[in-house]
Amino acid sequence: MNTNKVEILISEICNMLKNSTAIGVGVLSPIPGAASILAKIEAEDKKRVIILGSEQAPYAPESATEIFDIAAQGKLDSFFLSGGQIDGHANINLNCLTSGNKINKRWSGAFGSPFLYMVVPQVILFKLGHSSNTLVKNVDFVTATGSSDTLTFRRGGADYLITELCCFKFDRVKKIFKLQSIHPGNNLEEIKMKTGFKFDYSAQINITSEPDQIRQKTIREKVVPELMKIYPKFAKTYWEN
Repeated sequence: MNTNKVEILISEICNMLKNSTAIGVGVLSPIPGAASILAKIEAEDKKRVIILGSEQAPYAPESATEIFDIAAQGKLDSFFLSGGQIDGHANINLNCLTSGNKINKRWSGAFGSPFLYMVVPQVILFKLGHSSNTLVKNVDFVTATGSSDTLTFRRGGADYLITELCCFKFDRVKKIFKLQSIHPGNNLEEIKMKTGFKFDYSAQINITSEPDQIRQKTIREKVVPELMKIYPKFAKTYWEN
């Protein structure tokens, strides 16, 4: 079976969740959602996946505040965040684009992102589009900070940043991203050109692994039917027929 690019992303994110037992996902995040469902299936339902905004059992939160309550209690292991801009220090901007003192564009806002970024141990940043306009040197507005000084108690923070081109690992000590792997069909020069911030990389860079036949079959036969209920438009785009 031929593997599509989305299945590679789903598989790679699933690998990142191997040590998580409670995972939170946004209702507008179908690829992280698919990866979380895959992780739950492969763990024989020993993981809990909460999809904000979903009414589909068993992924629907018990209340509007549940995700924040369990995060505050230290019971949420992983969460996904994105932003209109993400910079090289893992800061995210969900508020606005600016030019000097002028606001050129407004986005939806934080919706609890700063809190979750501080308390959830593993935050995976996901930005499908990869360009120097979205992955920037410094965000125009800091909605949520990627790291804090040593005097600030912080349980959470960025772990990975995954895009349509590659996967970065965030070094919380150096406060910089390191290129971990390049997705099949892409190359280092393309990533450098399309990334607005500087990042570390090794002389030998891994190619992101494609899912094996067993995992691919699980995605198509078990994950996709769930996606049809939660993210139907997304699922039909990539797997219908």
